[in-house]
Amino acid sequence: ELYSEEEEHALFSNVSDMLSHTNKTHVALNYFKRVGLSGNWTNVFVLMRPGGALAWNTAKAFPVPFVEDDTRAGPRTLPTYTSPFGKLSGASCFDLDHPYFIRAAGRDAVDLFLQPSWTWGALGVRHFEGDRIRAVENGFTLIRCSSDGVSAVVSPRGEILAQTLDTAGPQVILWPTIAVSPHVFALYPYIGFTLEMVSVLLCTCVWLCAFAHEDWVRTRLLNKLDTHWTLGVWTSGDTWGGEAEEREVLVSSFHDSRESLALECCHGHGEERGGGGGEGAGERD
Repeated sequence: ELYSEEEEHALFSNVSDMLSHTNKTHVALNYFKRVGLSGNWTNVFVLMRPGGALAWNTAKAFPVPFVEDDTRAGPRTLPTYTSPFGKLSGASCFDLDHPYFIRAAGRDAVDLFLQPSWTWGALGVRHFEGDRIRAVENGFTLIRCSSDGVSAVVSPRGEILAQTLDTAGPQVILWPTIAVSPHVFALYPYIGFTLEMVSVLLCTCVWLCAFAHEDWVRTRLLNKLDTHWTLGVWTSGDTWGGEAEEREVLVSSFHDSRESLALECCHGHGEERGGGGGEGAGERD
């Protein structure tokens, strides 16, 4: 926790001195910073590049409800920085619970995504599993550093390349050596949850049809089947649906239609005979 601009500048100065003689080392910092005298805080996330300059200086975009009521939200845009390891981006903790926010990294073809986090207990493990999905959705390698939770490196395909569990005990440091994977193209950053929405719509249509009125189903469905049968679509060697009961319904429907047609023909024939043979002949028919 930092309480003033002076303390923040001192922190930056110390890290800059450490990085002044390096050409590849990057340092990510995550801390709470007091906002004036208001009593509010910002959850700051800073990346410092070789030489000590700032690569980005952003803040947590989605503070945790209730837990961080006194924390001001940062900008809802993801920072990016091109490094010797590829394009970098990052966000803090609960921000990765918002997939529509993180998918901007997928559209920007980010290679490495940095995430500082602070989760604990059983929630820490479950939160990591949820954050792990973001790597697969957006095709980046996730580097996650967590206090009292799971710190890990996750590949764009969801593989855990390295991990450790940090508890309230002694400090745990994860020193992984990994091959940097380039960005992997994924559909999710572009289509979002479109497939899920289409599936819900189709399931809703099926559900409505299943509860449709029996007469409506019988009228529309069987009439259509009668039409197909009379046009010769169904032959003696065909099967319909693979179920005997369904075939019987079809045949019965066809027979009903044929009997109705036969009655109409007979009725018409009787009228003709009645017209030609007099009143008595018509009555006999």
